[in-house]
Amino acid sequence: MANSKITKKFLFLNLLIMILLQLICSRIYASNKYKLAELSQTHPVLLFLVLTSDSTQDAIEDWLDHRDEKSMHFFKIIKKHPLDWFHDRTDIELSYLNSTLRTLTSNEKSRIKQNDLVVILVEQHEFELEQNMIFFNKYFHMTVSADELTFVSQVLDLLVVQRNLYFQLEPNIRRMVVQYFNEYSSNKKKIELKKLVKYTLAYLPSPKNCGRIIKSRDCSFEVKGNHGTYQVVLNGASCSCNCDFYLGRNKYSGQQGECSHIQTAKIFSTISCNNAHLKEYVYDIGR
Repeated sequence: MANSKITKKFLFLNLLIMILLQLICSRIYASNKYKLAELSQTHPVLLFLVLTSDSTQDAIEDWLDHRDEKSMHFFKIIKKHPLDWFHDRTDIELSYLNSTLRTLTSNEKSRIKQNDLVVILVEQHEFELEQNMIFFNKYFHMTVSADELTFVSQVLDLLVVQRNLYFQLEPNIRRMVVQYFNEYSSNKKKIELKKLVKYTLAYLPSPKNCGRIIKSRDCSFEVKGNHGTYQVVLNGASCSCNCDFYLGRNKYSGQQGECSHIQTAKIFSTISCNNAHLKEYVYDIGR
């Protein structure tokens, strides 16, 4: 009889603990969901789409419609003109994109200026982005088409996931990230582009994060990547790393490129030359 009472009490306590855990988990989930929604309203990713075809617009709209909870992360401005519209412009000295910028409303211009993370998606066709445009290194740029939408959507999703890390970076480092992003985008370096967003943002130092880079000598760095610690050497315009992607081996056979470790070292070394306080974020073995 005594054992039976003990068993009943034990079962009752277990049930009570399970109910309490469920309540706590639901509260945490609700709190996280609220914070996510709050963050999305504060820092949405603004998509400025400059399009010429219905098919691309339909594909993008369909992709955004299937974002489910992620859809709150995006605010979109779509400008679509027939291809002939650009050929008929009297101000032919203006670029494809600049011509479209002139059609923005004051509210749309204000949205773009005030947003901290703007991605300009351009359906270029024969038009090329001008790298000397004043906003080229201020906003992220990508070419978009119905065929390229899978890759573009992957990059946009990575930006959403990593944007907290992006916002933690100092403004001058952010500008360098945007510059590298746009260079990789315009040169169709897809692997480098994804590595920049997925890994480099996590490796770079910020006021809230010491980063994963260690300066060992004047031109040498150690970067603690997700798969090990790698040695990066920068020597003027040349650079090297001992990772698989840079060496083009194993799963990257025949796909040699600029890895996230080199990206991190190059961005940091460029910025730290002009900002002495950034050196405080990185431990110098040589000291």
